[in-house]
Amino acid sequence: MEWMKEQSYQEIAEEIAGDTTLMMLPNPLKYREEFIEKAKAGGHEKLLQLYRNGLPKGTKKSDSREYFCTVCRGIASVMGDSDISLINTIFKGAKCCPEHWDSQDHNDLGTFGYNVIIEALFTESIPYSDENLNENRLKVLKLTDVTEEEAEWFINGYVPKGQATTLAGDGGSGKTSLWCSIAASVSNGYSPFFASGETDRKPQKVLFFSAEDSVQHTLKKKLRQCGANMENIITVDIADEHFKDIKFNSPLLESLVEEHRPELLIFDPIQAFIPPEMNMGYRNAMRQCLAPLIAMGEKYGVTTIVVVHANKRAGAYGRNRIADSADIWDISRSVLMTGETNEKGIRYMTQEKNNYGPLQNTVLFSIEDGVPVFKGFTDKRDRDFIQDNNYTEKIAPAKDEARAFILDYLRDGEKEVNDLDGMGKAQGHSPTALKKAKAELKKEKLIAYRTESLGKGKGTNQLIHLEGEALKYFRPLGDVKNHSI
Repeated sequence: MEWMKEQSYQEIAEEIAGDTTLMMLPNPLKYREEFIEKAKAGGHEKLLQLYRNGLPKGTKKSDSREYFCTVCRGIASVMGDSDISLINTIFKGAKCCPEHWDSQDHNDLGTFGYNVIIEALFTESIPYSDENLNENRLKVLKLTDVTEEEAEWFINGYVPKGQATTLAGDGGSGKTSLWCSIAASVSNGYSPFFASGETDRKPQKVLFFSAEDSVQHTLKKKLRQCGANMENIITVDIADEHFKDIKFNSPLLESLVEEHRPELLIFDPIQAFIPPEMNMGYRNAMRQCLAPLIAMGEKYGVTTIVVVHANKRAGAYGRNRIADSADIWDISRSVLMTGETNEKGIRYMTQEKNNYGPLQNTVLFSIEDGVPVFKGFTDKRDRDFIQDNNYTEKIAPAKDEARAFILDYLRDGEKEVNDLDGMGKAQGHSPTALKKAKAELKKEKLIAYRTESLGKGKGTNQLIHLEGEALKYFRPLGDVKNHSI
């Protein structure tokens, strides 16, 4: 198409959307009618052409993904149930979506278009023009042309190079201190405190993302205590407006890795970096979500550590202690579990999965002045420690833990109920425990709800806040009036 040859990708994106500034506004639904009219007037045809004719020559794929996703996110965000036909015309009509997809099966059509585009981009399934077909077709290899290679280790026996490793455990088991210690050793070129027989390496760069602990108030101190070379430690502050856009499958993440070339990439916790439309409970959903980490490992040589909360199920150990999804275990090449032993002050880090060799010895350590200190090795595994500690009796009832979480979460003021439930799940509390805890707290008049209108025809939003005796112990940031549900 001539228009594709003459226009920049940004110009194409703007022409498809009509006005890309509409996508960036806080409430795109306000411009729903105008947006849809522009799409019907020809924007959707340009989108189909973009699929059918491929990308303009000279366009970097990393750049095109960002523009393309922005365009499709904007178009999809303003389409609802009444626009099923138009959505199908734009996305399904381009023959870029899975054969099994049926628009009637999706309750939230607003995310459909975006999901399809992401899947197409990251599975390389965008149709190309005949001119580009040969250079983009799959290449079949004969194994006689393949050279065998041994797995490389980032931390000998524990963390494979260029692959994803999961670090899982209960709150307070030392996960953050462990990854800070590992990051510090990488930044200085030293061997980690538990790695025996390793030689020092060249100091390398570490890129971490934390959605739980403040860099200023917590993490910099921990890294300093561990002796980190701060010149080699980089991050994106959670206060940055673009932090929320950093997801495992986002072009933004790959652009950061491509620009800064870290040797180690750390995410804490996993839930914060999963796309909002992703259901962790669906089989293979997490496998697809985490696949870009494996691809970046192959492309840039970066090693990934993903921090995961352990679930609260009594007596669970090993694979069953990883919260939310079995896919996390499956896609990880190594899984490390942390916990407390029955010896006061002594914690453990046990390897429960190793795809490239035998399971390594379990590390015993203490945390002294914020720094993990090696105490020895043992052949015990997570199951042994769970049984030794009589974990069933040691863990407080799930409902009581959920109560404590809710009261603490609301101490800064009124929150959306959906946000509270989401954070509770991220911290390992089950929906049942949260529901029972909220009902009990409401009955005791320690919390209250109110309903907020989002405007005519736009529905309502349910909010939750502290009240009564709870206000004597927690001081909200703003004044909250009591309302009935």
